[in-house]
Amino acid sequence: MCKVQQIGFWVLIVALLEMGCGAPRSVESEQARRVEEACRNAGFAPCPALVVAVTQAGQGDMQTALTTLNFWMSQAGVSRESLRVEQQRFAPIARVSSDAARLFDAALRIPDSGETMMARVAVAAPPAPIASNTTLDTREWWTKSEFEAAKRGGSLIATNEGLGFLVVDTPGTAGTISLGERSYPSGTTIENVQSGYRHFSVSASGFERVEGIVRVEPLKVARISVSMRRGIGALTVLSEPSNAEVYLEGELRGRTPLTIEGILAGNYGVRVQQGPKVWRGRANVETGTTLVRAELLAPQPQPSPRPAPAMRPAPAPRPAAANATGRGSGVDLRTLGPELQNMAWKNLVGRGIVITLNSGERVPVTVRSTEPGFVILDPGNGQLARVPMNDIAEVEE
Repeated sequence: MCKVQQIGFWVLIVALLEMGCGAPRSVESEQARRVEEACRNAGFAPCPALVVAVTQAGQGDMQTALTTLNFWMSQAGVSRESLRVEQQRFAPIARVSSDAARLFDAALRIPDSGETMMARVAVAAPPAPIASNTTLDTREWWTKSEFEAAKRGGSLIATNEGLGFLVVDTPGTAGTISLGERSYPSGTTIENVQSGYRHFSVSASGFERVEGIVRVEPLKVARISVSMRRGIGALTVLSEPSNAEVYLEGELRGRTPLTIEGILAGNYGVRVQQGPKVWRGRANVETGTTLVRAELLAPQPQPSPRPAPAMRPAPAPRPAAANATGRGSGVDLRTLGPELQNMAWKNLVGRGIVITLNSGERVPVTVRSTEPGFVILDPGNGQLARVPMNDIAEVEE
């Protein structure tokens, strides 16, 4: 079964079939091992090419998998017509893997047109040459345990010497990428990275640290995405005096001294209270334990608000100063836009003026300062008044 003449389109796929010619294939995958065992039970042992085809189907490469399966069937003397008749022999193989069932179903749907059909499938999706008896591992990145397993199974891909590029994205998180002795913000294009398998780590405030290994090729960009998981921490609250109630985001969690376990990392509002004594603050919980010390204070009496200072009326305006509005001869700054109005009041700071309020009352004042939309006036009674600019009808120097 292993002696095959390598001609035409078959050159690319003979290597897959010839896997059965050497030592038994080492199968890391439990699913592949079960397929191989079912294959032997069905009377088609050894069948490494079938196992490779099922693996390819599981990776979504159905065309290449069909090429491998059909070529193996032709060499084993199994036609599609006999496949329909002898489905019971293949049933154990199809049952152990949804990929195998999908593969056999697709094989039965292909018209039986011999080598012409096989050549057309090979041209449509020529399988990549496989240098060993192991399926190559082409994932984006590995955890340490995954990498060690792939290394033991011989499924890592060798790389040429050179320098490449690496981009590590952390969607939704501002992470920090550590590569060697240097650190970079996530999303940065890291240049001059030595090719091969490189160890990296990703950290972010409030998230669990991620460590992994990525493959870098010369002059190519290795771009990977790392999802960060929120860290879990604890919050210890001490108070003086003790035996005070502890509220986390408004929810009573116990009395001091208290440690609250299993809190997702983040910023939380904390209230510690004993009778009228209370402490309020915020705690930034990280992975590990965060300590809060609360000194409870009795509430201070609030001073009663002082009444607004009374403004003494200004002398009656001179008759000659009257204008068409019936008010003084001053300027109505309300007609200006907000920016020009503020500018005009700033130019009056330090000057003594007479203002006419919207009520018609005229008051002599000194302009002390301005705020957006307000002017601070000194009516001469020892207390300053904060007056909205739009409450002043006219200004007269």
